[in-house]
Amino acid sequence: MFGGFSGLASGLSKVTQAVTGLDALTGGAASAAIQRSPIGRTINTINRVTNIAGQVSDQIERVFPNVVQNVAREFIGGAATTNLGGIFDRFSGAADENFRQGLLPGGEPVTSTSSGAVAQAGPSFTSGAGTAANDWRVRLSVPGVIQNTTTFAPFASTHQSMVFPFNPTVLFGASANYSQVQPTHTNYPYQAYQNSQVDTISISGEFFNENEEDAQYFLACLGFLRTMTKMFYANNPFLGNPPLICRLNGYGEHVLNNIPVVVQSFTMDLGSEVDYIPCTYPADGGKINYVPTQTLLAVNLLVQYSRRTRSQFSLDTYSKGGHVGSGEGFI
Repeated sequence: MFGGFSGLASGLSKVTQAVTGLDALTGGAASAAIQRSPIGRTINTINRVTNIAGQVSDQIERVFPNVVQNVAREFIGGAATTNLGGIFDRFSGAADENFRQGLLPGGEPVTSTSSGAVAQAGPSFTSGAGTAANDWRVRLSVPGVIQNTTTFAPFASTHQSMVFPFNPTVLFGASANYSQVQPTHTNYPYQAYQNSQVDTISISGEFFNENEEDAQYFLACLGFLRTMTKMFYANNPFLGNPPLICRLNGYGEHVLNNIPVVVQSFTMDLGSEVDYIPCTYPADGGKINYVPTQTLLAVNLLVQYSRRTRSQFSLDTYSKGGHVGSGEGFI
């Protein structure tokens, strides 16, 4: 059982053989000298302890035949063995590299295998005109009347839509308006329904312009919002028409889905505490402009449904999600 002591006794036996050889040369003087020395007394003590350990091991093995196997499993986490000498050898430092490095049993590094991360596919949907499949970013579509390959050329990479490159803050809601009817001698007034409305949709998002391509896209967004707040005037085939309607999409079909909106207002921050980088705009034969490396763009939108669209609205269908993906996004 105590293999560690057995190994030590084996080493001492080799020392004894060497002493016997010296006795042959010295006539027994070497053996007598070693017995009187501290080394001799230590050897005798170890021999007695080894004998006692062997007897204890035999007794435990006869009374509890499975103790050694269970101790081996718990102590070293390995296969069962009937020799605990390997356990004590782990502390001896004679053959255990882990012990020499200061590691106790169980502290050895565990061999592990690694596997590459697999990206899962995102949700599959197509949310309105000017939206790529599986693209849930907040965007405003560019009406076909004003699409061009000069000032709005950067929008070609985002499916003819103005996309907020980072998740913006979006505030939107709806309200029902009531007027109070208060008959004489009543505790509670009656709420007379008047109408419902979708409140102003506010979107504010940051733009970080790190290179000329980012700067050109930001200038295209600025030009787009300026255009969307102007009516058709003077020399134009659409003379007298109000500002154009665009479509708002983002975060999936059940959040912001193809909502017809008009741009009520927008603000842009040209801060003094940020750097400005030069860029050529338009990219093809334009002039140098300077764009802030960081700015905040805020847009206020109003929902604008046509009379025909309103006449096709059904509250029952709306509550069941029937209008989702039908071409007109009710909010």
